[in-house]
Amino acid sequence: MPFADIIYIEQQVHKIFICLNNTEDVYIYGKLSDLNEQFPEEQFFIPHKSFVVNLSFVRYIDTELKCFAMGNHTNVPIRRELLTKAKNTLENYLFDSTRGLMN
Repeated sequence: MPFADIIYIEQQVHKIFICLNNTEDVYIYGKLSDLNEQFPEEQFFIPHKSFVVNLSFVRYIDTELKCFAMGNHTNVPIRRELLTKAKNTLENYLFDSTRGLMN
């Protein structure tokens, strides 16, 4: 599965839930921490120890709820201490993608 199809990933006990765009979602066994280094840093963000989001599917950051509002209408939580970093990372991603700097 291409990285571009991943909306977000969530660790659920010993399973990893992969939410995909336009295809069925996938469950695999393992730890999210074992996969984190495989994601392109410029496109993916780790807002919480149990989640990884694809920035291209983020609609906006809900600062009141402290979460990413995703394109599939789900919310992915952001740890309070990562909220500023999440905002800056999303802004940089959007700026770079607008300028054509993203692959």
